[in-house]
Amino acid sequence: MKIRAAIVGLGRIASQFDQGHLCFPPRSHIGALLQSPEFEIVGACDSNIENRELFKSDWLRPIPVYESLKDLTTNTTFDVAVVAVPTEKHFEILKDLIDYGPRAIFCEKPFCVSFEEAEQIISRASTANVKISVNFHRRWDPKISALKSALVSLDEKAIAVDINYSKGLLNYGSHILDLVDYLFGEVECVDVGGAKNGAERDQS
Repeated sequence: MKIRAAIVGLGRIASQFDQGHLCFPPRSHIGALLQSPEFEIVGACDSNIENRELFKSDWLRPIPVYESLKDLTTNTTFDVAVVAVPTEKHFEILKDLIDYGPRAIFCEKPFCVSFEEAEQIISRASTANVKISVNFHRRWDPKISALKSALVSLDEKAIAVDINYSKGLLNYGSHILDLVDYLFGEVECVDVGGAKNGAERDQS
């Protein structure tokens, strides 16, 4: 039996990066789910009518599309949900999804807009026994896994890591911070420097 998946949000990372084509590797959540024999997409929702119509015309598949999460959960049953809405909407969407009770939720980064919101969601999910994973996809890259293994074999602790990135701390910067945590262990402090050639400069 296939795992029943639902998509909350139909913007770029959810659907539009693939524009209705099954690219390999896939660039969107819809593209990835459609290529997996283990999943069946049973519904999607987005409050933006343009996103809904673009999804329908792009993919031409009999996937029910709803205007709200409430409509989705009322009319569909699913095991796994993908959350790909703007970050400021994550907290309320995640709360409602946890109350619905899927087996797991796969959420786009950044997880929440504040540490307090993230703590509340984690606590709520733990109580409801709902697993949540954030899309820090570099953790599943075989090359990154090999690098981690090589670093572990050195048996030495990193003192400092110098990072240059663009598009803000809560956007691409969140990938960098997670990658540092994955490769080197818990980050003890972060020193944010000034812009350098259009990029932000962090040290951790």
